[in-house]
Amino acid sequence: MKWISIKDKLPSLAEEVLVFKAIKPKDNNGMALAIFSLKRGSDKEFIFIEKDIFWEILNVTHWMPLPELPVDANKE
Repeated sequence: MKWISIKDKLPSLAEEVLVFKAIKPKDNNGMALAIFSLKRGSDKEFIFIEKDIFWEILNVTHWMPLPELPVDANKE
């Protein structure tokens, strides 16, 4: 899978994706699991969710769909 620029395409609403945020200084760059949504006024946002806590991930530049689960993942 390849990274997709948010300038080229956005995920579907409520799609869970892997996002990359690029900011300066570079030591704050990173990846996170996020859900894509729209705020009021049509602003785009990526939201990180952990244990019923939601917060917006700023400076997202790229995203990619999550990979498929392994075929035998449910057998264990």
